[in-house]
Amino acid sequence: MSSVRKTRLEEFIFLLILLLLPTQFGKHFWPNFSYISGVRIDYLSPTIYLTDVLIFVLLILVFIKSFKNSLLKSLKKNRTIAKHLLFITLFITINILFSKSFLPSLYGAIKLIECIFFALFTFFKIKKIKTETLLTVFSTGIIFESLLSIAQYIRQESLGGIFYFFGERTFSGLTPGIANVSINGELILRSYGTFSHPNVLAGFLLIILTYILFNLNFKKIITSFYLCAVILGTVALLFTFSRIAILFWVLSVFIYVFSRIPPRARLARLAAKRAFGGKSDFKYKISLLSILVLTVLVSFIFYSPFYLRFIQSSFFEDAFVLRQKLIISGFEQFLKNPIIGAGLNNYFSNIVTRGNVFIFQPAHNIYLLTLIQTGIFGFCYFIWILHKTFSSVIKDKSLYLKLIFFYIILIGLFDHYFLTLQQGQLLFAYFMGVFLSRHD
Repeated sequence: MSSVRKTRLEEFIFLLILLLLPTQFGKHFWPNFSYISGVRIDYLSPTIYLTDVLIFVLLILVFIKSFKNSLLKSLKKNRTIAKHLLFITLFITINILFSKSFLPSLYGAIKLIECIFFALFTFFKIKKIKTETLLTVFSTGIIFESLLSIAQYIRQESLGGIFYFFGERTFSGLTPGIANVSINGELILRSYGTFSHPNVLAGFLLIILTYILFNLNFKKIITSFYLCAVILGTVALLFTFSRIAILFWVLSVFIYVFSRIPPRARLARLAAKRAFGGKSDFKYKISLLSILVLTVLVSFIFYSPFYLRFIQSSFFEDAFVLRQKLIISGFEQFLKNPIIGAGLNNYFSNIVTRGNVFIFQPAHNIYLLTLIQTGIFGFCYFIWILHKTFSSVIKDKSLYLKLIFFYIILIGLFDHYFLTLQQGQLLFAYFMGVFLSRHD
């Protein structure tokens, strides 16, 4: 009975982590290494998030259970995982010892270990959790973030109040460094939700909405709750003005619709059923999907700021130029420590300038960031893990897993949050666990 209770407690905490994944409520600390030229750098600030506390509790529960069931026996049964953990431990130790700055590297190692544990827990437990339970948890998070994001866009500022405790930052369209989009000379504030940047919110919405959409079951009464999450999430995604995420979401919707269109033989059987008075939910499904697609398309065509965001895009605009500078700076940094890397969390040695302003941001590319921090050895291992993950995903029948893997890989070419920010790290770790769990 105690074992059953612990299992249920582990599952409850795991689901609570997934529910709170989009939040970023935490306590920041500001040691000397978190400052550059007297400026506080969020990326370097050791932070204890609420999700960190929950993962730590989960870790304790797992260790108690493992020692009772003999941890050594568990590792012997999973020798491949044991070998990987041994290799990672040795590599992290060497990486810390030879890092440019010891303390940031140590903090980076702690975060990496946390993400590896979360991915492994997901790997072992995800198949035991009902899809409907996961859909409910993720839909709740999507609805909360969407309503908050839509309200932020309407007000063109943060809401404040209780939302502070969910991690919403205080900002308006006039806040220095805030993410605005310029449409016909007018600055429009992009929605943040409880994320640190609209692009991170957009990535979360894209990935979770794709998961929800492809797992809809129209025979369930609760489906209306999931559909509400999809529609609200679509609107919130538009208000982030994140071009890549929006285009990928349109792709997800169209792939979903076409994948659900029955072949001709099935259409004939459905027509025969209807002709003889048989009941079919085919019309009901198509109607709901049509509304969803229509929502996306109407927003895309007629909502002018959103439309102009794409039309007025240019490779010479600030976002593209900054990314180019950060990538060039990143390669320069890699060449200084090509074998073992500069060390985990050590990616700020070269500062990029924009006019007279210093830009303290990582390179917007997770592969380059891996190369900078872990050198050629760490980069090759990371690519090998992605290759094994791809092999696992491509064999799976679930189309949505292929899409989500594809999105993560491509977004990683243009942004860094899967490796540098709490929400992105946990999202990446969770889905890596899901991907690899499908391997036979």
